[in-house]
Amino acid sequence: MARSKKKAAGIGAVGTCMAKFIHPRAPIKEALRKNYSKHRYENLLIVGKGTHRINKKDQIAYECRIPSIPDDNIVFKIVCSHFTVTQSPNEPFADERTSNTTTACTTNINDDRASTTNVSRNLPNSDNRAEDIARLREEGIEVDDEDVAPENITNEPTAVTGRWEKPRTCPRRADINVRNIEGSWKSKAWSTIKEMFRFAVFRMCMPEDFLKTVLIPETNKHLEGDKLTLSELYKWLGCRFFQACFVGVSSQTAWWSAKEIDKFEGAPFRLNDVMSWSRFNAIDKAIRYTNQPAPTDFEDKFHDVRQMIDAFNNHMAANYLPSWLSCLDESMNTWLNKYCPGFMVVPRKPHPYGNEYHTIADGDKGSPIMWRMKLQEGKDRPKKSDGSWAFPSPFEGHTKTAKLMLEMTEPIHGTGKVVSMDSGFCVSAGILAMHSVGVYGQALVKKRGRYWPKDVPGDYIDESFAQKELGD
Repeated sequence: MARSKKKAAGIGAVGTCMAKFIHPRAPIKEALRKNYSKHRYENLLIVGKGTHRINKKDQIAYECRIPSIPDDNIVFKIVCSHFTVTQSPNEPFADERTSNTTTACTTNINDDRASTTNVSRNLPNSDNRAEDIARLREEGIEVDDEDVAPENITNEPTAVTGRWEKPRTCPRRADINVRNIEGSWKSKAWSTIKEMFRFAVFRMCMPEDFLKTVLIPETNKHLEGDKLTLSELYKWLGCRFFQACFVGVSSQTAWWSAKEIDKFEGAPFRLNDVMSWSRFNAIDKAIRYTNQPAPTDFEDKFHDVRQMIDAFNNHMAANYLPSWLSCLDESMNTWLNKYCPGFMVVPRKPHPYGNEYHTIADGDKGSPIMWRMKLQEGKDRPKKSDGSWAFPSPFEGHTKTAKLMLEMTEPIHGTGKVVSMDSGFCVSAGILAMHSVGVYGQALVKKRGRYWPKDVPGDYIDESFAQKELGD
């Protein structure tokens, strides 16, 4: 059912609000005592509206009288988002009158954004995952499994040349320009970061210039009520992160329920002290991640997030220097809708359905800071009408895996740093391509089916080590 439109407020309007959101709090607590945190006041009368200092910051609030506290010297303040109008005034406040701008704003809301419940799962969900994946493959869904990398498929036997010997020098360590340095932030030393709050460290990883110049202004164009600020954006994001720590909560509204917390149903915590439900839902519906117009000559299914991903990568490249050792791997962003852009199946993952991201993170000194990401677009990667890629890679001349390895390591090209990878990246063309741009790659050597990685004499290596003890 459609959510009813919030009534406008004005002098003479009557409404309701939870007691804990009314300021000053002292007379409220004195009047209610033990019922303070759960009591809801009815018949609150609005006598004005203005900016007031509430919770250590300036906020727009309604100025109200409470009939049950007949003290004419007290004008109570309630932040607008916490007040619900039940009886409209004769004349709404000027900034709350219905206008064409407001109408345009509300009609540009996607129904899925406004939904308060989980999406309907359209994935197969039998007890046999292999059968489910086979069915999705038949439907044309891309599956990233343990198949041999295309660069490693060959019927030519690997030639064995040279001889076994113990290496006496490491070409990397022999280079006087290469050192095993620790990762570091350009703006702050680790000794300073050690004393910082975790939230402050988190903000260092966020592209706040992008948030301030793109995300927040674009969101405010579609947001009802007060303008979104950076502080409030982080609160909204914190609510999202916190919700993601728990499973089994089917409705968003459960996190703001007035019911007592029940260990058998609903949400395990309440978020009313952080943000009101109406405000959270309004931001949910209005949030935007780009200020770029959608292309008209081709379809880009990733248009809404492409600018944001680029902003993160550019921010980390400009502000963080990875250590001498990093790890390149892939991660899943789970989806329950197989029609989402870039949807694929990665059977080896605990949650195999959704978007696959390749990510690279610092691997030294216990500082696993992710400094680059790439969304795997798969079959949905956009092309222009002439068949060329709409967003070509600077490394298009390389094979598929080698191109990915070069894209992910681009910020450290020419540094002599090391990147450790799993067997999926054990592609000689990629390792050599990285070496050619000044990055050393190391990957697990693993036989897939009847194939060893191309140019790796795996059987010969097995035979040579068969009779040796560990450490020989």
